[in-house]
Amino acid sequence: MNTARTGTPAERRGDFSADSPKTWPKDPLTGQVFTGGIIPANRLDPVAQAMFQEWVQPPNTPDGRIEAFRALQSGQTEGMGKIDHRFSPSQRVSGTLFYLTNSNAQPFDGGSNIPDADVFTIHYHQLNVVTNHTWTISPNKLNELGFTYTRDYYDEIPDNRISWPDFGSQVPLGATFQKRFPPALSVTGYWATGVQNENMGQVDRTESLNEVFSWTRGSHSIKAGTWYAVSDFKIGAEIPAMGLGELCPGRLENLAPRHTESRVAL
Repeated sequence: MNTARTGTPAERRGDFSADSPKTWPKDPLTGQVFTGGIIPANRLDPVAQAMFQEWVQPPNTPDGRIEAFRALQSGQTEGMGKIDHRFSPSQRVSGTLFYLTNSNAQPFDGGSNIPDADVFTIHYHQLNVVTNHTWTISPNKLNELGFTYTRDYYDEIPDNRISWPDFGSQVPLGATFQKRFPPALSVTGYWATGVQNENMGQVDRTESLNEVFSWTRGSHSIKAGTWYAVSDFKIGAEIPAMGLGELCPGRLENLAPRHTESRVAL
């Protein structure tokens, strides 16, 4: 990943004097450009500064980008079993079981381009069971009974639980059951990070039963049957109710004001 631009050391301290005056930040209180393009130290938001120090790394390339490499790790295990048994010349039972489990790490999930900020691990499990019973009633009569069970499980869990309180913010969680998420932040044209949601477990399950009776007599044949299926879907998910923020160059405003004074989030 090499697209994030997180500002020069001076810009990270609020000093934009080296930039074009057209891009200098404006004072949210007056609407006027800060003198000389420098934001006074007492106007810098301490939460934003803590984010820069602990979370949003400085550039490591000559042209002001962050370049980082992370492994995309993945593992999968699968197995299958079959059984086929004839109880008598007219009674036969067969079955198949298939199981798969998979996990993979997403080091830059959700559009993040900040290393180690938005890391997810995705888990997937699949179970398929198919059984059949064949009954040869007579040379011209056959009954087939089948049962199928399918279960798919999927989750997407963030590995990073850093959140607003870790940076000194007073922004509360959305509810008592809310889990901690990294702040979802986007600085237009520069960098983006943060977890948008968490899939804590999604289960798709289907059970079906079918029966077919076949009868052949001379040049005629009759086939009748029935099919019944039940499907259900369950999911547990959370969204980062702590807040979402988007910043555009030249229009920098405090994401979560805590006082009557206005500070610039940088």
